[in-house]
Amino acid sequence: MTTNTNNTNSKKRVPVAQAEQPKVTATNTFWKRKSKYYGGGAKRLLDNAEKLMQEAYIYFTWCDKNPLTRYELMKQGGRAVLVEVPLGRPYTMSGLCVYLGVSGSYFRSAKGHIRNKIEEGKAKQNEIEVLEAIEVIEAITQTQNVEGAAVGKFAANLVARLHNIADNVNQNTAADSVIRITVRDDETSENLSKLTSSL
Repeated sequence: MTTNTNNTNSKKRVPVAQAEQPKVTATNTFWKRKSKYYGGGAKRLLDNAEKLMQEAYIYFTWCDKNPLTRYELMKQGGRAVLVEVPLGRPYTMSGLCVYLGVSGSYFRSAKGHIRNKIEEGKAKQNEIEVLEAIEVIEAITQTQNVEGAAVGKFAANLVARLHNIADNVNQNTAADSVIRITVRDDETSENLSKLTSSL
């Protein structure tokens, strides 16, 4: 099972001067994270569904504990402060492949090979279990991505493309688009009025 950390709502305050310098964190060094089966040893994972699921859970847990972040400028005590905001990290099959040290076709070709053996009646029980494990892993990544997009955590259009989810929208419309803008104060409202009148 994946662990779900609740630290995604916390905000870490970072002085503006420090934020200007890019720092090396888990956020931008994901490629350094490696499974004990990295590379050639990953082939052994296709012999054991339980080990494959354990490695996937390690990857999912790492994603939960190492969210991607962005910096937002906030006003505090009359001065601007950069705040580090955790965004979460989507689970991806490509991320799992990087973690395992295998190519993107690793799971696709394994599934195809096992399905062919099943059709020929030559599949062993452990191969069928590995196929089921791969399908569960794919379902976990898709569910986490779609649910994250549904609540605005991840970009919905990107998630839809990654998982081939079609959005049937009729783009042949003659109606004008309406944009509603809510402003916080009178000064912003006046500036917005000036801007729209100049269009």
